[in-house]
Amino acid sequence: MINPAPSLLDHDEMQRGIAGGRKLPVPMLPSEVVRIETAMHFACVGDKTIRAWAKTYGIGRQADRHAPLQISFPALLMKVDGELQTLDRFRAGDRSHPSVTFYLDRAVMLLEELRKPRSKR
Repeated sequence: MINPAPSLLDHDEMQRGIAGGRKLPVPMLPSEVVRIETAMHFACVGDKTIRAWAKTYGIGRQADRHAPLQISFPALLMKVDGELQTLDRFRAGDRSHPSVTFYLDRAVMLLEELRKPRSKR
């Protein structure tokens, strides 16, 4: 009998979206990613706070040390509103739950508004 390779993550931790005591990043579509400056604007907080939230709550990802931090805009909105249960649903991939779809739709609406020329706002 062949033993399976040991996992780097405990199965229970993987189910909860945790790796080594920190939250795994939420799954992000390219259209949902915003720069840290945009995240700072919408959350009304500074760079260090966004970086701390990305690490603690898994609302962002960084490919390597020198890569830019990518923030999930829907996840940011969930964190700002204190909707951590919705954030956990989002992390688990439940994009069809009503509370998650609310934030996905809200993120699209806010980003479309931001991308409009100033004269049309």
